[in-house]
Amino acid sequence: MNTSIIDVIVEAFSYPFFVRALSIGGLISLAGAVLGIYVVLRKESLIGHTISDVSFLGIAIGLALGLNMNATTITIAVAAAIIIVALQNTGRFSHDSVLAFTAEISLAIAIVIISRLEGYRVDLLQYLFGDILGISRYDVIVATALMPFILLTLFVTRKKVLQVTFNEELSISAGTNIFFYNALFTVLVAVTIAIGIKIVGVILMAAFLVIPANIAKTVARSFKEMVLLSAGTALLATLLGLMLSYVLDAPSGAMIVMSLGSMLFLAIIVKGVLGLVSRISST
Repeated sequence: MNTSIIDVIVEAFSYPFFVRALSIGGLISLAGAVLGIYVVLRKESLIGHTISDVSFLGIAIGLALGLNMNATTITIAVAAAIIIVALQNTGRFSHDSVLAFTAEISLAIAIVIISRLEGYRVDLLQYLFGDILGISRYDVIVATALMPFILLTLFVTRKKVLQVTFNEELSISAGTNIFFYNALFTVLVAVTIAIGIKIVGVILMAAFLVIPANIAKTVARSFKEMVLLSAGTALLATLLGLMLSYVLDAPSGAMIVMSLGSMLFLAIIVKGVLGLVSRISST
């Protein structure tokens, strides 16, 4: 049994498309997991779904006009991110409502555009659910160029972003530009999601942000532990998910998210057992 598993792993790594998928999946999972911690702390889990729907609009526009898919999707996602923060900053709408109506409007426009297209059904399924066969060398180059930049930018601005996350009033009194740091963070999330669509899919991309961070939040005792655990579980789930996708010939996004879901379930059980043991030992 062990030999057969090893053979399957070796076979998978012998295919360039699998190596490309693992490369881009690892980069996106790492960036998404770290950004996801801030998303969870900011209580804006809905942002993943919103940017995913906006990215789907970018895909629809790219297909309709024959434009470069990555450039179009990233451009639309970044523009939407700035608009979202600007609307939230007006104070006229709640943060959640801005995310909700932006998602629905983007999805509605995308559906109208797609309804006018012919011959793109297979391509659309790939973007909806993720497909490791759809990863090109160009996708890997884009991810390799942008993901380290995103992580570096977040690292450099982490103190200001955390300050804005936990106490906007204090940030304003300290002279921090609230709009700039909120917009910067949302743009970083938007770019990560726009690039990750091909491997995870529009429908499941939000889970890449939320689940690893919640796994880490369940068991971590410090912010540093949260970062390490979130990144580690995301990378492991990506590897497991891609292997399952290859073996079972199933959508890569679904397999990765199912792996993350299993890890979350395990983390909840472990946390519960440890809590029960602690209570029993203290009595």
